[in-house]
Amino acid sequence: MDERRPSTDADFLWLKEGLGEEKRKNHITIYVFHAKKLLQSEITFLYQVAEHLTDHVALAHCHVTVLFQKEAEYDAALDRILASKGYSGSDVTALEKFFYFSQDG
Repeated sequence: MDERRPSTDADFLWLKEGLGEEKRKNHITIYVFHAKKLLQSEITFLYQVAEHLTDHVALAHCHVTVLFQKEAEYDAALDRILASKGYSGSDVTALEKFFYFSQDG
């Protein structure tokens, strides 16, 4: 999900000192839903895949956060995230809203 907003310290709660001056113009959050507990090797692999998919947009202008969330109902989890960002559910949100991964506009 392209947040279309600058990075904040709240995006990186695991960093004790926050981002400091390292904030970037845009923030992308990747949610990885999983039904069962993941092994560390699976987390590492999925993180690397997510990171690779965003390398082209995250070079100088974006920060990327990858969040892992155990969820039995993926659709319900996606709908909660969309609602928290001000969108309707995934079944009524325009498909092009899911394609914004560019700094072009």
